[in-house]
Amino acid sequence: MIIRKLKYSNFRNLKDSELVFGEEMNIITGENGQGKTNLIEALWLFNGVKSFRSAKDKELIAFHKSHAEIAVDFYASERLQNARIRLLSGKRENYLNEIKKPSSAYLMGKITTVVFSPENLSMIKGGPSLRRKFIDSAICQVKPKYSALLARYHRVLDQRNALLKENKKYADFSGMLEIWDNELAVVGGKIIAERISYIDTLSRKACVYHQGISHGKELLALSYRNGYDTQTTPAQMTEDFRLLLQKHLNEDMQYGFTTHGVHRDDVEITVNGKNTRLYASQGQQRSAVLSLKLAQASLIDEITQSKPAILLDDVLSELDNDRQNFLLNEISGTQVFLTCCEYPKADKRFSGKIFYVSDGVITTQKE
Repeated sequence: MIIRKLKYSNFRNLKDSELVFGEEMNIITGENGQGKTNLIEALWLFNGVKSFRSAKDKELIAFHKSHAEIAVDFYASERLQNARIRLLSGKRENYLNEIKKPSSAYLMGKITTVVFSPENLSMIKGGPSLRRKFIDSAICQVKPKYSALLARYHRVLDQRNALLKENKKYADFSGMLEIWDNELAVVGGKIIAERISYIDTLSRKACVYHQGISHGKELLALSYRNGYDTQTTPAQMTEDFRLLLQKHLNEDMQYGFTTHGVHRDDVEITVNGKNTRLYASQGQQRSAVLSLKLAQASLIDEITQSKPAILLDDVLSELDNDRQNFLLNEISGTQVFLTCCEYPKADKRFSGKIFYVSDGVITTQKE
């Protein structure tokens, strides 16, 4: 998959323009606060998901403007295609090959990108929800139907929570709860199976990348944490989940919501056997996230037979020269968008395009 062209209007601070990209390295350089990350963000939105900066769509629209629009021409499935996103206050319109789609989900799997940004460090520093979100989003990129499975789980979860909250109002509480428990266990078991399978493969690939980045000094590993043995069959995972819900029923009734389950599970990330959130340095945490992102890109290529574009925003800061050099040489051979304040230094000089950003204006030569 290659992104050929990006056109944008009224998007954040970027001045309306159209950019043509190179097929490999695209370096986006300029001082801080000029709009480099906004360009990366525009490309990311075509995954059919929210901004990696956790911004609301209305915040993507330039001040005093009623709407914004971004459009790309991209080459995938052996043909040139196009996609367009129109951002309105509280609404997003999505078009694929000039056909309007009902939701952003229809863009999933059509334009695939993997992004690294400083915000991604919260995956390690923050709580379990951020790590679950990373894994779930990564699975959706290679299995778009997984998003429907997640949505189904949360619908059933909402129903169970509503029942728990008002349990004294229902004469047949036990019978109704059994229905929702069975449904939640079946869907939850499938989600757990998908997560474990993906994490197992991702961990092996990320370990290889991390050993390269750290020159063999560090061993990265991921493991799924849900409070009970997960090395079982999908059917057993469903049964284990059902038993977990029964075990914590009194607690759930006391609090009025489901205290354990897929929505509370965690992914532990370790370096040399130590939890990265508690014991890793800033550089180690950044290297760990980079390794996970490179492994994610490799899995997308392996499963979909299409290389994703790699979006690297402020990736080089806090990495020593050896780690920078490994990274820049490892990502050669695929389309990359790299933001930086200065042209990166590495053993290999990259061919490609350089874009200069100043106060929202992007040019391909200094003025």
